[in-house]
Amino acid sequence: MNNSIVEPNHTQIPNVLFDYWMRYLSPSKFKVLLYFFRTPSRDFQISLKELAEKIKISKMEVIRSIKLLEDLSLINVKRDITGRTFTNVYNLNLKNILEVNNA
Repeated sequence: MNNSIVEPNHTQIPNVLFDYWMRYLSPSKFKVLLYFFRTPSRDFQISLKELAEKIKISKMEVIRSIKLLEDLSLINVKRDITGRTFTNVYNLNLKNILEVNNA
């Protein structure tokens, strides 16, 4: 028998995401928001193409989802255009996510 301790491999998600945001957001927008919760750092970078592939939605739907989440002030996006490359840095606006009315 193997007695080794297995490290937890999970993501903690606030209940308000399921109690409120899952009802309010479309499935693809909710998937994007959930993926952002899964990221290991406060500020993170991911290409639109990579995000689309990871959560199995189109790149255009990722763009629309990020735009809405940003418009709702649920995420912050720092856009940086360096030469021909677009490098966006994302972070969650936890205060706005957690402080909803009627949750």
